[in-house]
Amino acid sequence: MSRVHSFEPVIGVNPRLIILGSMPGVVSLQQVQYYANPRNAFWRIMADIFGIEAEASYQSRLDQISAHPVILWDSLRACVRPGSLDAKIDSHSAEANDIAASPQYRQLFLTAPPRKSFSDNWCYQPCQPGLNPICCVCLRPALPMRA
Repeated sequence: MSRVHSFEPVIGVNPRLIILGSMPGVVSLQQVQYYANPRNAFWRIMADIFGIEAEASYQSRLDQISAHPVILWDSLRACVRPGSLDAKIDSHSAEANDIAASPQYRQLFLTAPPRKSFSDNWCYQPCQPGLNPICCVCLRPALPMRA
C-alpha cells in the first residue's frame, strides 16, 4: 500500500469557519482536486450555501469559495489507505495536519464523522454557543456510502 498525501488548504477571506475532510479519495487524488468524484455532493452543497457555481471549472469553484470566510482542508496530512474509504485508513500511519495553527476560525465543519484518534487534537466537544471557543459540527457525508 502506498502513502497518500492531502492538499494544501484553500483559505478564504478573513476565515471564520473551516470545512474539514479526512483525506481526499482516489478520484480526488488522481485529479488533484478537492471533492472531484462526480458522485460527491460537496460542490452542490457549497452552491446552496454560498451561491457558487457547482458546475464551473475547478479553479473557478476555488476562486468562488475563496471569496467567503472559509478554509477548506483535510484533517490528515498523510496516511496509508487502500481505496477511498476512511474506515480503511491505517491509523498508525496517519499524520494530522496542524489545524490549530491555521488562521483564526470559530466553527469547524467535518464532512464525515471523524475517527477519534484523528480529531483529538482539534475537536474537543460539540457546539455550546458562548461556552466553547470552537464550534465543532459533523455534517452528513456528501458521498453515498457503498454497502
